[in-house]
Amino acid sequence: MRCLCGSIISDNTDFISYKARYLADQDWEDFLISELPAGGHDWSLTRTMYQCVDCGRLLLQGINGRTLFFNPEVADEEVKRALASVKRERWKRCLIANWESKPKPKRQRKGQILYRDFKDEGYEYFDDFDTLERRYHELFEELRMSDVLRSAILSKDGELLHSWPQNIDKT
Repeated sequence: MRCLCGSIISDNTDFISYKARYLADQDWEDFLISELPAGGHDWSLTRTMYQCVDCGRLLLQGINGRTLFFNPEVADEEVKRALASVKRERWKRCLIANWESKPKPKRQRKGQILYRDFKDEGYEYFDDFDTLERRYHELFEELRMSDVLRSAILSKDGELLHSWPQNIDKT
């Protein structure tokens, strides 16, 4: 998506700090009682909103799918993080490390680690598997001991080498 200021707003991963789902107060009770047969709630009652990290403008999905833009009066750093977790730096994140001996043509490196921090940083790239694996375990211990780790996965050429908690399946 493109913000009115010209910035690109990407939505190609999970746990984005500038994306949120919102629910009209009029739909709140319906959402709470919407137990679905497969479990969970009726997420069709929610809509999506994004916030431009450059100008702070909110982009809301309207009822008819049209994008609505709202510009804040002041766009300081706090305003630009309005959709981030209420837990701020303490939000539980995922640690994902992946190694491909034969990377896809568009990838420049064989290995990558993703562990998004509060400012959407936390990407590292590797050309050596041993270095990637060592760094993964360092980050795993650091994030786990800090109690900000939700889950962790280390895979090499499609094979799951490590997961935490132990019941994570490779997807």
